[in-house]
Formats: sequence, C-alpha cells, structure tokens
Amino acid sequence: MAKITRLASLTTPRTKKTSMSYDGGITTQQWAYDDAHNVRYRVTVNNETQIFYYDIRNHRYANLVEQFGTTTLLTGAILVTTLSAG
Repeated sequence: MAKITRLASLTTPRTKKTSMSYDGGITTQQWAYDDAHNVRYRVTVNNETQIFYYDIRNHRYANLVEQFGTTTLLTGAILVTTLSAG
C-alpha cells in the first residue's frame, strides 16, 4: 500500500477546511459550507460527491452520494433510492 503524504490544506477565515491535497497535488478532497457553517458538500479523494441537506434547526436530514454513475439518496439511516446512469 502506497504511503499518502498530506501536502497542503486550505481553510476559510473561520478555520473551516476547504481543500486538502495529497501525493504532490494529484489527489485532492474538498469541502464547502453554507452560511450556518454546515458542510454543504464534499468531494472525496475517490471523486465521490456527497451533498448534505439540513432543516431549519441545522440538523442534517438527508445526504446525496454520487459515485461512478450511481446516485444514492439517504435520509437518516434509511436508504431511499439508488439510481444508475446509463
């Protein structure tokens, strides 16, 4: 297994992490935040996109995961649906 070395990490003025680069900048992951400082979405090192949804009290109630042409919607611990592109 190859050793992953963290090279760079960028943060917002409120010290929220926005991106991290590994292996000479070839592999990255990213985060974005809403106005209430909740994670709005993240892109993982495997190029998986996770989008998070919050209610008016800032409690996460669902997230959407997109990876390799498959979209999965989760609410709480319940799998709602999985869609495949094609």
